[in-house]
Amino acid sequence: MKSTVKGGVALRRSLEAMLLAGLCGGFASTAHAFTITTPNPDIQMDLDTTLRANYGVRLQGLNPTIANNPSYDEGDNTFKRYQTMLARLDITSEFDFKYKDTTGFRFSIAGWYDAAYSGKDKSAPGLQNVANYPGNNYTGYIKKYYIGPSAEVRDAFVFTTVNAGHVPIDIKVGRLAQIWGQSLIGSVGGVNSVAVSQAPQNLIAATQSPGASLKELSLPTGQVAASAQVTNKLQLSGYYSFEWLPDRYPEGGTYFGGSDSINYGPPISAYAGTFPIFNRKGPQGDIGDIGVEAKYRLEKFSSTVELTYRRFTYKTPWFDQFNLANFTTEDIYANKVQLLGIGVNSQIAGTAVGAEVSYRRNTPLSSAGSASPGSLEGARGDTLHALLNTTTYLGKSFLWNEAPLAMEIAAAHLIKVTSGAQNFNAPGYSAACTSASDAVALGCATRNFYTFGVSFTPHWNQVFPGVDLDLPLFVQWNIHGNTPTVDGGNQGSNIYQVGLQFTIYNKHIVNLTYTGYTNWKRTATNVNGAPYSDKGWFGITYQTTL
Repeated sequence: MKSTVKGGVALRRSLEAMLLAGLCGGFASTAHAFTITTPNPDIQMDLDTTLRANYGVRLQGLNPTIANNPSYDEGDNTFKRYQTMLARLDITSEFDFKYKDTTGFRFSIAGWYDAAYSGKDKSAPGLQNVANYPGNNYTGYIKKYYIGPSAEVRDAFVFTTVNAGHVPIDIKVGRLAQIWGQSLIGSVGGVNSVAVSQAPQNLIAATQSPGASLKELSLPTGQVAASAQVTNKLQLSGYYSFEWLPDRYPEGGTYFGGSDSINYGPPISAYAGTFPIFNRKGPQGDIGDIGVEAKYRLEKFSSTVELTYRRFTYKTPWFDQFNLANFTTEDIYANKVQLLGIGVNSQIAGTAVGAEVSYRRNTPLSSAGSASPGSLEGARGDTLHALLNTTTYLGKSFLWNEAPLAMEIAAAHLIKVTSGAQNFNAPGYSAACTSASDAVALGCATRNFYTFGVSFTPHWNQVFPGVDLDLPLFVQWNIHGNTPTVDGGNQGSNIYQVGLQFTIYNKHIVNLTYTGYTNWKRTATNVNGAPYSDKGWFGITYQTTL
């Protein structure tokens, strides 16, 4: 099998950090909805369409230890140094209909096309016989979500406001996405917040369409959601989701894919034998997500306190679980995960502060790609998570007109393993991790994990007539340990971005960005960041609204 242990663990950890981190430094909003006028003043119709073109070129050469490793060769060899690895056009359109500002519907659609990808990937010399795509031909899944042209419906829901006595209740029914909690940076606080797996994330688009907003990347699912403003200080919210979708990860054999044998794209896990990949079942059993949240405003302290309870099915799987019954590898998703959290947001001396602490019960833990007889699940356990973030706007100085500074630190702690302990990818549980000379570098889970991210964006007004300039800078540093859960990060696997962003007449945005990655020791067998450490790239993005 193509290194399912290393590949699965590497992809899950490094990929979450690499993909979600970039969302922090995204575009300033350029939404200029077009209002459709009607003779009836009670009817309001808005159409908001965003066009985005992305071009990317690989600036780093192939690292032989990665490019010639059968677990990563297809993703690494498909684009060489100075080759175009991204030439994508995205269009998203959102239509809102409102009647008397209380009742209506929303419908949105997204479409894309990427000319950088052909219909084939490339293996390293001598490894063509262990390609995960037979004949190196991409499957229909890759052609749909990478190449295109393709499109899909996103939001599709109705909404209304009803009154229960003096209490207004906002209700939404249909396909929608919502994100609770205090997190600022997806890969830092997001996977450690009360919103973990609340909405499936389109991580393919996060890499293929830099600048996409979190709203665009959160995939809607069918649900019923309600929010009641009980008093001027107390708000109660809840939802029930009757549809489940997985996180949409970059696929093996693509530029941002991790292990070549992951996920829905490659049909086989070819290394050390041709094992079919069977991963389209989704979670088994109860999948209905429920969540309730109470927010209370403390005016005296300029703060809002939030209490959250959720019971949900994970959108991130145990990757590549090996099924001995039929010799397949499968992605398995944990259901009946419970979460209890408390959060607060406040203003302190002109700085916005957010914090959360949450407890997860029965949550999926990092597992090693094998499963217990009669079950394909990995290890489960109870964990504790926390995050703290600040947002400060530095005022005008001789260096800039203004400069927003956002920082976030998060932590994960393993309380105990409750099931599948023999599958837990950690010293004392996994033989490979127990005997490893450097288990952390190998990607083995640790009891504690800490990560930190910072986004700093100096801004200058009117550097040219009608043109504003931003200098977005971003760094995520996984400080210590490897996350004990299936989503998070690894020590030594970091990301950094530096760019220039031009906003022209507040309608057109041009962004120039370099993105780089680090790993533990720059070897293919050390999973912490290995698949990405030779993939630094330069991108140009143009975005506008129609």
